[in-house]
Amino acid sequence: MAKKIVLSFFFLILICFGTFVYVKTKQPPYILGQEDIITHKKEDAINRFKNAIKTNNPEIVAEYVQYPFVRRNPIPDIQNKQELIERYDTLFDKNIRQLILDSKTEDWEEVGYEGIMLYSGVLWINYEGKLIAINTLTEKEVDFVNDWYEKDKKNLYSDIRNFYENVCIFETETYLGRIDEIKKTNDDPYSSYRLSLWNKGQSMLEKPLLIAPNGEINFYGSSDNHIYTFENNNKTYMFEVTYVGPIDLIPYQLTISQDDKIFLSQEAKIIK
Repeated sequence: MAKKIVLSFFFLILICFGTFVYVKTKQPPYILGQEDIITHKKEDAINRFKNAIKTNNPEIVAEYVQYPFVRRNPIPDIQNKQELIERYDTLFDKNIRQLILDSKTEDWEEVGYEGIMLYSGVLWINYEGKLIAINTLTEKEVDFVNDWYEKDKKNLYSDIRNFYENVCIFETETYLGRIDEIKKTNDDPYSSYRLSLWNKGQSMLEKPLLIAPNGEINFYGSSDNHIYTFENNNKTYMFEVTYVGPIDLIPYQLTISQDDKIFLSQEAKIIK
C-alpha cells in the first residue's frame, strides 16, 4: 500500500512539473506593435515610390506625386499629372533618379505626420508613397531660375536689384509688393528680408513708395505658417502666410500698424 502511495505521489510530481514546463515554454502569439506597423508602412511607402521611379515612365511616376507640387520660386508649381508628365525630364534628371534608386531604407527617416524624408530632407514622400517635396534643383531648373532673375532684375527699380532670391510678388486692394531675401554673400547662412511697395497699377521699374530692409521671418504652429515683419518710420509691416487655420482663413495678408494700432489690413494675392 505504501509503495502505491509513493508511486502515485511520484507521478503527480511529474505531471505538475510537465505542466509547469509547458506553461513556461509556450509563448503567446506575437502581436504586431505600433512601432512595427509604422516601420512596415514606411518600407511599403518607400518601395512603392522607388518602384515607380525605376520605371522611368512619366505616366506611372505622375501617379506617385501629390498635387499641387510646389517648386522653389520662381519655378512654376506643378498643378496636376499632365503638367508633371510634360515637365518630367526637368524635375527627374539622372542625378535625382539615381539618388532615389541607390537609397536604402535606413537612408529614409520618418518625421511624424509630415512624412518620410530622404537624406535629412533632400526629398520627402508621404505614407502613401507619394512625392510631396524635392528640396534641390536640377540643372535645367537652375538655368530657368538664373534666366528668370536676369530678366526680373531688368524690370526692377535700380536700388532693389540686389537680392539673393525673390520670395514672392503680391497684390492687395491698394498695393503691389514684393519680398526679397537678402544675403551678404550667396554662401552666407544668414538671411534678412526686404519689402518693397508700390501703388497698385504702378510698374516695378518706378521708385517704390516704401523700401523696408532688415525684415525677419517667424514661424508659428506646426504647419509652416509664418510672418514676415518689417519696421519703417515707426510703422510695422507684416505679411502673413497661413497654410493651416480656420475654414475662413486668409492665406496671404498684409497688415500695417503703428503703436500697436492696425490701420490697414488687406488680403493679398500672390502673383509670383
